[in-house]
Amino acid sequence: MCMRGGSEVDCPAKVDQVRHDTKVTSSGAWELSPTYTYFLDRGIVIVLTRLFAGSSVVELGAGKGCYADALRRAPSPRADIPSIKVRAFDGAPNVAELTGGLVRRADLTQPMREPAADWVLCLETAEHIPREFEETLIANLDRLNTIGIVLSWSNNAGGNGHVNLRTNAWVEQRLKALGYERQMADERTLRLGAAHPEHAAQRATVRRV
Repeated sequence: MCMRGGSEVDCPAKVDQVRHDTKVTSSGAWELSPTYTYFLDRGIVIVLTRLFAGSSVVELGAGKGCYADALRRAPSPRADIPSIKVRAFDGAPNVAELTGGLVRRADLTQPMREPAADWVLCLETAEHIPREFEETLIANLDRLNTIGIVLSWSNNAGGNGHVNLRTNAWVEQRLKALGYERQMADERTLRLGAAHPEHAAQRATVRRV
């Protein structure tokens, strides 16, 4: 099933898995075509909804806003818990136009001056950022949260545009140096929530200590 703006729509007859309809900029951001298709893992959304309940989130590398939209629309677990507030950003030059303003354009390889949220969500993005900009991305992840980060950083060399591979162990040590602690229980829950765990990127949840 496919969705657009929260409504079910017919899926494309053929999806280009090789992503021929994109171009990569020097910062690692993709120039997206109007027909470019993103995929949403509903299992991960369910877990994230529980983790982020009543919180605010900054999503970096949001693409066309699949996760941002799903989290915003997620029902609150209780009447006294507010809905999740999400601000979404991506480096694609035309992303605001393509998403009707749901996702705002931001260069993740430059320092971001946005107000911090409770959480930062960054999925399927870090491995696309060239290594010379890696520390700036990490600084943005750090500055934009007050509680913690949900991060995937693939070390799959076969992925499209994967120019900066890192292992979970490397990410854990790098963020530990900034005062974060890896949350293994949350990480296991996220992995189990993935609809297709054998294809899921490495995910880590870290909290400030």
